[in-house]
Amino acid sequence: MLKKILGAAASITLIGVVACSDDNPSGMTIVPEGDDSSSSVAETLSSSDGGSAAESSSQDATVSSSSETPSENAEACLWNAKKGEYIVKTGFDPDGTHGAGYWYSYSDNDDGGMSLVEWGAECPNDGTDCMQYLVDKCGGICGKMHMDKGNASEAVVGVAFNVAGLEDPTAEVSHPLSADISDWGGICVTYSSNLNLYVRLGVGEDAEVIAELGKSENLVEKCLTWADFDKDGEGENPMPAAEAAKKIKNIKFGKVSGENMTGNFTIVSVGKYVASGACNAGLVN
Repeated sequence: MLKKILGAAASITLIGVVACSDDNPSGMTIVPEGDDSSSSVAETLSSSDGGSAAESSSQDATVSSSSETPSENAEACLWNAKKGEYIVKTGFDPDGTHGAGYWYSYSDNDDGGMSLVEWGAECPNDGTDCMQYLVDKCGGICGKMHMDKGNASEAVVGVAFNVAGLEDPTAEVSHPLSADISDWGGICVTYSSNLNLYVRLGVGEDAEVIAELGKSENLVEKCLTWADFDKDGEGENPMPAAEAAKKIKNIKFGKVSGENMTGNFTIVSVGKYVASGACNAGLVN
């Protein structure tokens, strides 16, 4: 079971592993990236433990409650914790050997920071898969983000998953793989948080494309096109999101701040962009 992944710029702790058997979608490619290394402490992944593109460049869509509960878009919804799913079905790891879609936390610890994620349920130290335990107890990934920049220039913390996994998850220093997700059209995420969260598309060690999710006390599904990333990121984004989406390594949900703070968060679903919502998970009448 994959225990821990340490990113080049941030400390990362994997919180769950479940084997994946999704088919690799046609037209999608996986490219090894040797210039963005990460160390890994791992056991074999074969252990028994355990939307369519946007039709227009419209404003980002928020799908909230209505008189009728909308249904899931089966093709677009990649992970729905409300259905007991434990990993994001990216489609880039059909035999489940690279760790694609496995959730982990990241922080600023390698840069001198003291930020961390405190999980909303205490994972038992009995071999139980922590990711499965969180999903079962919280109906998603839940907890508190504690931001403490310490000696770092800014506080960084959040949760993420690798889109195509790692070239060799058992290697002491493992290299993340890149994937072309441009045909997703964007991203939908169902979440709640009293922090102003961001979604970040990780391209390389020094390249991330950013869009704002914002605060929401109640669960809400927010859908962003690649154009929305360019709008929200303004001058921070180093390249157009549609270009970055052709070589994505990971997708992060978290917070970056020059101030110390603490806030709750829950993430329930992730999907490809659909204006009306991909998973429609956790939304109530």
